[in-house]
Amino acid sequence: MTWKRFLRMGIGRRLSVLGRKLHIDWLIYNPLHFYHFHEAAVRNAPGVIAAIRQLFPDAHQLVDVGAGSGAFAAEAQRQGLQVIALEHNRYGRRLAIRQGVDARSFNLNRHPPASLEGGADLAYCVEVAEHLTPMLGDRLV
Repeated sequence: MTWKRFLRMGIGRRLSVLGRKLHIDWLIYNPLHFYHFHEAAVRNAPGVIAAIRQLFPDAHQLVDVGAGSGAFAAEAQRQGLQVIALEHNRYGRRLAIRQGVDARSFNLNRHPPASLEGGADLAYCVEVAEHLTPMLGDRLV
């Protein structure tokens, strides 16, 4: 790990902790902290998408709920699948769009939480539910 990456990760994490204490969403998921998770997702995406394809071979249209930076959705597209990424964080949606992903706003406090036309063969959700209040967790499910 380079010193710059270590510094970015540390500052991003500290801002995230401060955001939790102050209940400020944009600080909790600040761009530095978000980018750290993006780097990990890029490394893990090939294996995750390969496992999804192996377990669900007939699934060709996917919905990534809480897509983060869109790294998993971008990898699914590279593997020939159609994906819509749903993400609450504006910075995350921007990262996804830069990777060519159809990224849409997602907010469990709205009804409906997202705009989806048609259907999907499979929806997946990674690293989202543990961050939610019980009420929002019920809405997610």
